[in-house]
Amino acid sequence: MIDLEKARSHLEELGLLSAAVFLDALLERAQCENTTYLEFLNDLLEAELSERQR
Repeated sequence: MIDLEKARSHLEELGLLSAAVFLDALLERAQCENTTYLEFLNDLLEAELSERQR
């Protein structure tokens, strides 16, 4: 299992389903914008929270 699939699987197992869906797009954006690991993590968690509050 490659790292991306493993990360997505972990997110799903933890019940972070929206984070799992947004993972690819947020990783791509982080790479393009050269964001820090912490900024990426915050973006991922904000995406999850935003979807849960809908």
